[in-house]
Amino acid sequence: MWLQIRHGGFQVWVAQHCGLSMIGNRGFTQLPGGEFKAQWLPALRPSLLSRGLDIIMWPSPILFLLAIIIVRNTWVSLICFFLCMRLAGNQLHLVVSKIIFPGTLIGKDPKDFGWLHRTLLDPTVEGCLVGEPGREVLRQRKQRLIDEFSGEALSITTCDDVVLDAAYFPGAGSAQTSDPTMIFFAANMQLYENPSSRQYLKMYTMAGFNVLLFNYRGVSQSTGVLTASATILDGEAMFQYVTQHLGVAEEHVILHGRSIGGGVSLAVAAQHPTCCVCNERSFQSLYSVIVSLFRALLGVDLYKPTPQDSTKVHLKHCCKVCLVYSVAGLARWIGWDYTSDQNWHRVKGFKWVFFHPQDTIIPLEASLHAAVAHSSVPTHSWRMEGDPTESHNRPLSEEEVNWNLNMMVQAIQSTERNRSSDLEMQSARDDI
Repeated sequence: MWLQIRHGGFQVWVAQHCGLSMIGNRGFTQLPGGEFKAQWLPALRPSLLSRGLDIIMWPSPILFLLAIIIVRNTWVSLICFFLCMRLAGNQLHLVVSKIIFPGTLIGKDPKDFGWLHRTLLDPTVEGCLVGEPGREVLRQRKQRLIDEFSGEALSITTCDDVVLDAAYFPGAGSAQTSDPTMIFFAANMQLYENPSSRQYLKMYTMAGFNVLLFNYRGVSQSTGVLTASATILDGEAMFQYVTQHLGVAEEHVILHGRSIGGGVSLAVAAQHPTCCVCNERSFQSLYSVIVSLFRALLGVDLYKPTPQDSTKVHLKHCCKVCLVYSVAGLARWIGWDYTSDQNWHRVKGFKWVFFHPQDTIIPLEASLHAAVAHSSVPTHSWRMEGDPTESHNRPLSEEEVNWNLNMMVQAIQSTERNRSSDLEMQSARDDI
């Protein structure tokens, strides 16, 4: 059973069960000074071979021409062709990143992106966030959030020397920097300066949890160029900042990922399996989302040919199916995929899922919930209701907020029980 109570009552409940102080005004230990730079994790560092190929792929088109015209050696030509394909995949990955993460276009100059700006951004929604006027609006929104929630602007450097724009918000009362902290992984069109961040800040900080918000590289004031693997490095930098710089225990870090942010957060959590995870309206893999959306777009499942249909009908249906899996396969080949279903099972900390059965962006069959609902490990999940047209982007209802906070408390209690059990086992071994 979960508690059907408002934030005020929940603050008291959290204080009693988690040992967090919620009484009084906001006032927290000052953030540690000095610059912070994340370190490479061995699992995330590109291999020497990969880095070498990334360098020599740039002149590969010229080398390929020389190989087939002058050298005329089959093996040399194949190697050069492979490098050309690697270069093409790299450049296609960068183009696709603007489609998958259109948030990288917000606040940017239209002349820098051309048709992508006109195609992907809705002028009635993001029209004011273009160029320097748009950047000024974002700076004002950021300052309002910092003022309202007593936050602090941060610049955090990733392991590959990209500077990310972030902001830290303390929990209500006398929260300490080493207290349980939530890191929010935004959706593809969601900047942390956006008004939508306010609900998450209010929900978590009022219950006494510290919050760290950030923008992926290439988004808003964050530097760098966004790629799929780079978003994981960004999340890893935030995790290291919280655990190494602020001193939060890994099991007291909660990664809240919404939409595609759920894929990024689980990729980070897979490297730190004792942390806690909240996955909100996200997918089991990006590949599965592309397959589901393209099947619906092309009407693959509207009509399945019967033996009585002509060869032309069968051929047309086969072409549609091939196109669906070719597009999804191409996205995976160029590196755009997050295998959330696999990463979910690597995480041993407390975890829970929000899903909407009529989600118009991430269909139910492609959702993470569909992949983990019948796993051997019990899954905490919340079925969201409401207008299907607003299923993916609507704010959480009060009922959903209370359930989420209840999951947060259970997460902290679970880690404390596990820690106590480990200490008892260690003590027993020492006695022996």
